[in-house]
Amino acid sequence: MVTSRTISINAPKGKVKEKILATENWKDWTQFIKANDVERQNWNYMDTMIFSVENNHHTDLITQFVFYTEQNNSTLLNWAVIEKLPWYKPWKKFSAMVLGKQVAAVMDTSLANFKAQIETGK
Repeated sequence: MVTSRTISINAPKGKVKEKILATENWKDWTQFIKANDVERQNWNYMDTMIFSVENNHHTDLITQFVFYTEQNNSTLLNWAVIEKLPWYKPWKKFSAMVLGKQVAAVMDTSLANFKAQIETGK
């Protein structure tokens, strides 16, 4: 199951990447992932960063950030959360579809927090 959200941030790509790399501070902006459970996988492949994480419900997830530079030196940030669902538990797939909208709402709130912190210099 993949949930993806995108936001435009009025800051250069390097500054946005730097804040994403500071996983110890994720707790300050995300409501979805516990910062102490973040492990870098392929943390900087071109403009993509991939992390293995555990969310607040103790579910192992892959989270991916992709960075795009916009014309006015702002950054378009795409955040995807990938939950690997076991094939032998069809009820998990059904519950993931039902909860997908709730996950997206939490991601939207988290990205708005992230954007506000970067644009205010926090």
